Amino acid sequence: KTQFATLTLAVLGGLGALAMPGISHAATVGHYFNCAGQGTTAMANAITASGHTPVNVAVPNAATLATLDVLWVNHNYAVLCPSGDDEWMANLAAINDAVQNHGLTLLVFDRVVNDSANGTIASTFVPGASSISFVDSGTANIDLPAGSPLLAEGLNNTTLDGGNSSAHGYGAASTLPGGAQIWANDGTADHASMFSYPLGVGTVVYSTFPLDH
Repeated sequence: KTQFATLTLAVLGGLGALAMPGISHAATVGHYFNCAGQGTTAMANAITASGHTPVNVAVPNAATLATLDVLWVNHNYAVLCPSGDDEWMANLAAINDAVQNHGLTLLVFDRVVNDSANGTIASTFVPGASSISFVDSGTANIDLPAGSPLLAEGLNNTTLDGGNSSAHGYGAASTLPGGAQIWANDGTADHASMFSYPLGVGTVVYSTFPLDH
């Protein structure tokens, strides 16, 4: 938990430089947890601590997304959630449009990855990810390659180690969309456990590090 609190603050604290270089002001950051069907107090507190403005997203529809600079999503196993992924999937077209055509930055921290028995897999859940080859795996080792935006936020190759599991899988580097950047791997260079890619005029940041606990 300590490691991922550090990761949360690093990602949120560096949003301007990491994902929104054109935005110099505090961002309006929506937060949504699929098991809650809305955001959580812990997510709101992390956003506030990072100097941004939290917005509890009860429904990720077009009207709500239009008010946000960033949407942070924690994706837990749908089988453990009252409504699973139904609400997210019902609004996926609006989420995709908000990123692709309106410049939304989407942050997804995913526990499911490619575990179809427990929820909607990443290639379906995440806009722009349909061509990515995702693999389920567990590791307590997280490395940051040269050029990772997390290095600029003070993290290193040991900061995120020791979780159970620190990462729940990876995307094969060779299948990432054009313009993608790998932020972290599991010790194997082409196992992208956290990465970003442009989608239209917006950005998707995806991580197999679950932040729902």
